[in-house]
Amino acid sequence: MLVIATSLVGAFIALLSPTVELPSIDVAAAPIVLSGITDEGALDVPTNVSDVGLWQHSAPGENIVLAAHVSLRAQGRGVFYDLKHLQPGETVIVMGRTFVIDSVDTVLKADLDSEAIFTGRGRLILVTCGGAFSGTSFESNVVVIATPEEG
Repeated sequence: MLVIATSLVGAFIALLSPTVELPSIDVAAAPIVLSGITDEGALDVPTNVSDVGLWQHSAPGENIVLAAHVSLRAQGRGVFYDLKHLQPGETVIVMGRTFVIDSVDTVLKADLDSEAIFTGRGRLILVTCGGAFSGTSFESNVVVIATPEEG
């Protein structure tokens, strides 16, 4: 089933050129690309700071996990640079479907509950780096959880 779901997600990305919009922080039509997991077990974030990665094992009905850079030294601010400024009640639009933000949290990477992010049903999860910067990496992740708009 996972192989079929991964193939469907890949086909979705290739055919539909999906985008994510975050109106309250002025992100309009950021392209979504397929992403996986690094050898270290972290989300494999796209190398271009303008792209948003869709975790390739997201299957219909499960959580949709999107990750993008907050910034990269060589490229500057990333598409999720202002993610920490989102507020509950604001919206995220993915391929025309509206999600309402339930929570925005900054969590130490050591305390991040990956199982809660990757398991579950029907939520949109946005992830980027945040918190203090050590000179080589950020100590935390900003995690936004949203649910489909009713109606």
